[in-house]
Amino acid sequence: MSSGGTEDGMSQEGITPFLRVLRLILHSFLRQRMAWPGHRPEDMDIAFDIETMAGTVGLSTGDMAAVLDQLIGGGLIFWQNGVLRVMDPDGLVDAARVDPAQLSDWLSN
Repeated sequence: MSSGGTEDGMSQEGITPFLRVLRLILHSFLRQRMAWPGHRPEDMDIAFDIETMAGTVGLSTGDMAAVLDQLIGGGLIFWQNGVLRVMDPDGLVDAARVDPAQLSDWLSN
């Protein structure tokens, strides 16, 4: 693990708030996807409390809402009333700039 990393590999050093949010959503999506019985991950709802998630990545709720608006506008997610749905999982991985090997680490923790 690189310096400044956390146990789950989600290093907070040297990444923008936008990337921190992307990685948080991706991590949440992957964890829930492992237990999802359906075949279409875009049908999987993730409970997403904006205040809690903003605190997790060190943003104000206003800044978090702005990032979510960007992700919605880019077609990566849908978010409404505390429910988040990943619309483009591959696009989310690409946008989050996560090494596929790191995804395996996240899933094994």
